[in-house]
Order: sequence, then structure tokens, then C-alpha cells
Amino acid sequence: MHFSQKLLVFGATLFFVGSATALDIDWDGSIGEDEHEYVPAISNPLFNETPQITTEIRPIYMHQKMPSNQAGLFGGSINVVAAEIRIALTDNLGFLATKDGYAWVDFDNTTNTITDDPEGLADISLGLKYAFWNNVEDQSIMTVGLEYEPPSGTLAIQTTLAHPLDNVDLQESGDGFINVFLTGAKRYEKLGLQASVGVNAAIDGDHDSSLIHYTLHADYELVEGLYPMVSLNGFTIYDEANRPGMTASAVAGFDGVDLVNLGCSIDCGTVLTAAGGIRMRATDNLIFGLGIEKSIARQDLMDWRSYLDVILHF
Repeated sequence: MHFSQKLLVFGATLFFVGSATALDIDWDGSIGEDEHEYVPAISNPLFNETPQITTEIRPIYMHQKMPSNQAGLFGGSINVVAAEIRIALTDNLGFLATKDGYAWVDFDNTTNTITDDPEGLADISLGLKYAFWNNVEDQSIMTVGLEYEPPSGTLAIQTTLAHPLDNVDLQESGDGFINVFLTGAKRYEKLGLQASVGVNAAIDGDHDSSLIHYTLHADYELVEGLYPMVSLNGFTIYDEANRPGMTASAVAGFDGVDLVNLGCSIDCGTVLTAAGGIRMRATDNLIFGLGIEKSIARQDLMDWRSYLDVILHF
């Protein structure tokens, strides 16, 4: 384990131990009556964590179109159904589980190099976040948090390539990840702004790559309860992996960004995406979302992606 990964694990341990105290649980969190207005972004749901402390369940469906590389690998689509869960423990402290669910992949070339369309469980992730700045009067909030993603999924690719490229694990393998993030939001009446930055560090840096993720988001209440929104998302690999078999030129430049981790080892670079969507507040506690996201610099495994979600918060 690299020193930076050890430091993150140590920091994560301190964070959880320090938070494991007797709590006066407040399910409303930071969006109780007359507090922060809650309009979360639609795109990048795994890494762009809302700074608000909420109690909610968020079912999500994602459909992602994959480009094909010169070797004809990976063209097709990835589909994911999941449910993010957040629990407000106090006004400022919240529990979160933002990665889970079931995924299935439809490859374009399953009769050639890839022999089967895989399906299976995604990894789970569990963590805490803490709003260290929470100003209701000027509608601003800043939050720091961390999550641990253990290798718990079952998704893998079956190929005709020689071992060890056969049975490529998309989830479950390696030692998991520690995700540390900072996120904040500010509302100016109808206009809402939000930004986040974080590090998703592989505990086994030889098996999985590590990346920096960042998002800028804006929404505007066009009419009561209706919020068009736009976002820019970025994913920069700062520590490449060295997974056996994955250094072959046909697959070395792929990683998976947020849905999977292929252990990118050569010319990994930065993936930038632009997203647009709309949220509709149906009731005080029910919000619907619809969005689309497109890569604008380096596709990796994402050409474009669509989202459909529902947020039920309490």
C-alpha cells in the first residue's frame, strides 16, 4: 500500500472513531423547516455529494453508451439500477451509502472478443459527512466527508483473450477505495450553485487506479418547483495501476471512471463531461430528476449517459 493510501486509511479511521459518540438524532438534518432549500445535482451521483445533511432514499437508473476502441473492445452500453441512502444523524452529521445496486452490460461484440454480456452487483460504499459551515441565513453550507468502498460486487467480463485478461473483474477485486471529499453550496434566491472536489484513492494501488474528481453545478427555479440545471464534471487519474494483463495496448487506456475500475495503466488522462437536466419538486418531500451527460474531453468508457431518479426525503 502506498504511503498516501495508508494516510487516507488512517484518517478515515480517526474520522469514524471520532464520530462514534452518543448523538441526539435529528432526521431533518440541514433541510428542516425554514432551513436550506434542497435541489441536488443529477449527474455524477457517485462522487458529487450534496453538502446538505438529509434523510432520504434516492432510486436511480443510469444508461451509459460506451465508445469502441480500435481493437473493437467495450462498445455497447452499461445499465445500472441503484438506491442511494442518506440518514441525518444531527443538523451537521450524516450517514451515506451512495454506491450499490445492480448492473448489466450489453456489449456490441459479444460473439468476438467478449463472449458474454455480464451482469451482477456493484460494490457498496459507506461513509459519513459533516457540515462544518452551515449558515441558514445566507443559504450557504460546506461539508467534508469520506466513504469506504469494500470489494463487494460481482460484475466481471468474460473474454477470449489469454489469461489474465480473461475474467476481468469490474467490481469486487482489489482492496477497495477510500473517497475523501469537500462539497459546498450557496443559494441566491432562485439561483443555486454547488461545487465539490475529492480524491478516490485505491487501497491497492497496483490493482486499481486512483483519481481526483470535481464538479461545478448550477440550477435555477424557472417556475415554482421546476429547476433546470447544468453541470461540469471532471475525473483525473493521478496514480495509475499496474494490474497484470491490463497493460496490453488494447485495454490499457480504459478505466471506467466512476461505475467500474479497470486499473488504467497507460495514458489514462482526464475525462471531462457536461450535463444538463431538470428537477421537479412534486411535494415538499418528493423530487423527480431527468438528465443527460456527454463526454467533452477523452471518452474512456463513456460517450454519453442518461439519468432518471426520484428523491424521497423526510
